[in-house]
Amino acid sequence: MICSKCGAVIDDQSRFCDLCGAPAGVQDNTQPVNVVCPEQGKIIEEKKPPFSGFCITGFVLPFLWLGFIGLPLSILGIVDCNKNDKRGKGLGIAGLILNILNILGYIIVAVFLYFFMLGLRPS
Repeated sequence: MICSKCGAVIDDQSRFCDLCGAPAGVQDNTQPVNVVCPEQGKIIEEKKPPFSGFCITGFVLPFLWLGFIGLPLSILGIVDCNKNDKRGKGLGIAGLILNILNILGYIIVAVFLYFFMLGLRPS
């Protein structure tokens, strides 16, 4: 006998399916969600939410020395992930940290060049 719910082969004497637990011989029109049938090799996958484009862009921009643009995009990405249940929040947080470090690098270089141009080398 074949289970009407998941399609697995079950024994004719069984009252319930060994795989999904549905009663044998009862017609059920609902579709199973995330059921794996090893006999048939079918996997029903659930759909994952999309990545936030802001988080991805905010993560990439500090590597291009564009931290001033990447910082607000990372913040927007984190808000987008929280508000719309999107993936990529970890990338947004990593982008936030990298963008802050990128901006701090700009500030350190600017201060160093300022003192270097004045001839006041810090000691």
